[in-house]
Amino acid sequence: MRRSFFVAVLVFSSGFPTVLSAQLSQTVQSQSTQLRPVVVTATRTEVPLTETAASVTVITAEEIRQQQASTVLEALRLVPGLDIAQNGSLGTTANVFIRGGESDHTLVLIDGVEVNSVTLGAFDFSSLTTENIDRIEVLRGGGGTLYGSQAVGGIINIITKKGEGKPTITISTEGGKGNTHRETLSFSGSQGIVSVSGGLSSVDTDGFRRFNDGHRNFSTNLRVDVDLLPRGTFRNFFRYTDAKTGLFNNKNYLSVPDLNARQLTNTLFWKGEWAHQPFDTFDYRVAGSYVHDNQRFFDEPDRFNSSFGVSRIPIETLTGEFQGNLYWRHLSVITFGFEFEERKADVQSNFDNFRSNYDTKKSRRNFAYYVQEQLRLLNERLFITGGFRVDDNEDFGTHITPAGSIAYVFPQTGTKLKGGFAGGFRAPNFNELFFPNFGNPRLDAERSSEWNAGFEQTLWGQRFSLEAVYFNRRVKGLVEGALVDPANFIFLAQNKGRVDIQGVEVIPVLRVFPGLTLSGNFTFLDFDTQDGRLLRRPTKHGSVGINYERQGLSWSDDLLNLHLNVNVVGERDDLDPARGPRKNPMFARTNFAASYSFVPRFFANIRLSVYTRVENLFDRNYQEVLGFRSPPLNYIAGVRVTF
Repeated sequence: MRRSFFVAVLVFSSGFPTVLSAQLSQTVQSQSTQLRPVVVTATRTEVPLTETAASVTVITAEEIRQQQASTVLEALRLVPGLDIAQNGSLGTTANVFIRGGESDHTLVLIDGVEVNSVTLGAFDFSSLTTENIDRIEVLRGGGGTLYGSQAVGGIINIITKKGEGKPTITISTEGGKGNTHRETLSFSGSQGIVSVSGGLSSVDTDGFRRFNDGHRNFSTNLRVDVDLLPRGTFRNFFRYTDAKTGLFNNKNYLSVPDLNARQLTNTLFWKGEWAHQPFDTFDYRVAGSYVHDNQRFFDEPDRFNSSFGVSRIPIETLTGEFQGNLYWRHLSVITFGFEFEERKADVQSNFDNFRSNYDTKKSRRNFAYYVQEQLRLLNERLFITGGFRVDDNEDFGTHITPAGSIAYVFPQTGTKLKGGFAGGFRAPNFNELFFPNFGNPRLDAERSSEWNAGFEQTLWGQRFSLEAVYFNRRVKGLVEGALVDPANFIFLAQNKGRVDIQGVEVIPVLRVFPGLTLSGNFTFLDFDTQDGRLLRRPTKHGSVGINYERQGLSWSDDLLNLHLNVNVVGERDDLDPARGPRKNPMFARTNFAASYSFVPRFFANIRLSVYTRVENLFDRNYQEVLGFRSPPLNYIAGVRVTF
């Protein structure tokens, strides 16, 4: 049955977020246009997706609306080659794995700024909401040549909206199971040389456990663009999150619930950027950013356990960068740049009067230089990209990472063949180097190399499309925890030698008729590791999606959208907190979302939307991480007003 289901996914599915159009129009010409989004993550310049050899998934704001996804994590679940592991309910720690890589092999950017944890290396998606997001670009595959350490497996770049047109305000309120309620406010518009967009949201839920499973989240963001020159713009980005999460499963290694453990997180993000094109053949940008993340953990004694613990983990990242682009006709783009990054951590922990810290403070600086050439040849049917990056890391010396790719579009059939190579390196994070009873200051940096090859094909006037990619990645010196003291359950971070990961992604899409799209994806992975296990990464993963959209159901300006998706995650290796290494069985989760929007007859300046979302529709009992039960069937309904 499992094999049959995955075959069905392969035949009928496609990467829903990759190529599903934001709103299917009534003509094939419009469909063709929607299949050509412009992306920036793959090359650091705006380039049509059809002209890049990279494997890039684009999740648009419209697709987020169709899914009624309130968090970035939910929007990412249907991305090909991407796996998610969340420790239970809403707000608990959540990590992603791209193409079988480690969670700290995925570089996460918000408007181009790195937000990965200084101490853990990975980014925790648990509190990142979707207000004011224009699109999410996911680069599947190594991107270390342009972005450096952490980009071994791939890149997720969250890009906020630019204010445009007449000022508008949108307000929504929703509620559902588990005493869940969410309120949002967003605004957008431009006046003269100033464009503004932003959003606020408040989420409050009790979760689905008997106690200590709640999550509270207040988030706000703002983007301001000022066109100071005809081709010169100053941009400001701001984001702040204040979250509190109950940790019911904090003591599940003792097989008892935790009555009062909780995690508090405050994250502040700011970026300023000046972008200018003084000549038709040259543009540049200068940017600086600051990210401050303060995590606190508290666990007082309760009736199940008398232990006490408290941790405070304030971390900072300061960056500055310059990028220039030289253009020659429509044939060549040379991109070059410089980056400076300083990362700091000051960690203090106290568990049962045992104090541990990182010698009060740790910091690291990195200087980087990169250059890239993009060529469009043979009447813009042959696309060649190549470049390299030099990182000068304060702790791990100088590393050079090259990359190159090529794509060719056959004029007779429209078939695109593509392939590429990417190198990478990852400097160990502060926990791997210094955390008590785990850190190892003698670690070396990880080195990686990846190559891929594939094709893209459209048929029947863009109604059917198919993408297939084979990839192979080798990581040398992979850092993992090795059990060195079984009696006391003590691990030590070590470079564990070579790891090979290969896989295939198959992404078809079928547009049955305007308004109805069948979609999904299928990924197969094969690992070759020293101990034969990569935790929480299935060898088979697929999804199926159906989206139906219709205008003019009752009035000429109304819009109905129905969305259904099934996400299937195959068996994978994991560690049960109480029983040790175990197989985590396959599961399938079904989500449904519906929305209907219209303009009320007596309020012509208002657009009203009613919507609902049902997660885990068939109430499956599963665990993305062993020992942490995932949410059961839950639902929410809401109203949204735009004026």
